[in-house]
Amino acid sequence: MKKSMLLVSLLCAPLMAAHAKPAKKVAAKSSGVVWRTNFDAALKEAKQSGKPVFIDFYTDWCGACKYLDQTTYHDAKFVRASRNWVMVKVNAEKGARNTQIASKYKVNAYPTLLMLDMRGQKLNQVAGAYPTDMMISEMQKATKKMGVLSAQNATMRVVG
Repeated sequence: MKKSMLLVSLLCAPLMAAHAKPAKKVAAKSSGVVWRTNFDAALKEAKQSGKPVFIDFYTDWCGACKYLDQTTYHDAKFVRASRNWVMVKVNAEKGARNTQIASKYKVNAYPTLLMLDMRGQKLNQVAGAYPTDMMISEMQKATKKMGVLSAQNATMRVVG
């Protein structure tokens, strides 16, 4: 079921994006979501705040990326959920540092949505134009995994 929903999402997103307005340049609060554009600064902020990091790897030509910008990222439920994250947009084809980050996390499809803990360790990774409820579900899976990893690390420190 999940795979068929993803397939439908991937197939329909370019059609919907073709009718959408062109994506605007990334602005700090373009959709109500506070997006950062500097990965390193965002990771530093995550370490200080204890929040996980949500990275949207996109390209200028990606129709599904534009669909997310026009729909999911404007949904009030997603905007509320994003407040518990350090949100970053990375154009995977522009800038040496951005391409390096995309390569490090093995990004090979767009959009790729990567969720990291505050140390930069991968919690979850999905590709495609997810509708709001599915996206929030993936974010919740990542935060649960972060809690499990934190508990394991605490146990290792006590035992070790």
